[in-house]
Amino acid sequence: MSRLTLHLLGTPQIVLDGESVSGFVTRKAQALLIYLANTGAVHTRDRLAGLFWPDRPDKSAKNNLRRTLPNLRKLVGSHLAIDTQTISLAPETDYWLDVDAFTDVFSTSVGPKAMMTMPLEELATKTKLYQGEFLQGFYVPALPEFEQWVLMEREHLRALAIRALVVLADRYRQVGDVDSGLATTRRLLELEPWYEAAHQQQMLLLARSGRRGAALAQYRTYCALMANEFGAEPSLEMRSYYERIKAGELDIMD
Repeated sequence: MSRLTLHLLGTPQIVLDGESVSGFVTRKAQALLIYLANTGAVHTRDRLAGLFWPDRPDKSAKNNLRRTLPNLRKLVGSHLAIDTQTISLAPETDYWLDVDAFTDVFSTSVGPKAMMTMPLEELATKTKLYQGEFLQGFYVPALPEFEQWVLMEREHLRALAIRALVVLADRYRQVGDVDSGLATTRRLLELEPWYEAAHQQQMLLLARSGRRGAALAQYRTYCALMANEFGAEPSLEMRSYYERIKAGELDIMD
């Protein structure tokens, strides 16, 4: 049986047996396949017609859905389960979704304590699944409900990525892997430039690797960012880190 692979974290890419899937008759057709895969649910035709053709009367919307399905069948074959009432991605077929692989590890049921005991290499590998925001650069006009779903998924997955990267950076600090820790905090700051804990981690890693000047410069960068964006000052905790680094109290790796 053919293997369907869907990469939705970052720029979306759909692959069937190692070949990129193209030839979607419309952007809506591609969005429909993505929605079926990511929700992992069985949807009624009525529901999908209303979601993807919200500006059309019911009959017209259902006809548009019906005309779209042969295109998806041609592209992904038996990976679709279609009957007169419902449509889904066939669960018994061989497919892999990066979102599933990512959330299986970093779901809200997996707390920081569990991530602290997970093998470090496994934790690092799993965080790499987050290649960018959900459906980065993918947009279908005039689909308000679909767009709202995308935004909610995007924010949820971004929050999970931040949560996992915070733990990963701390794990690297604990084992003295400064370069990997700094790379991780840089990833964090790309996702959340104002995230104080990431700036703290970066300052600490720099200081404990003998780069006190760089650590102090990172603090000044954070201060300027907060002042320019929010008219705010760093927290007391952040200022305490700065003073301790300046005094040379945090120059030795644990």
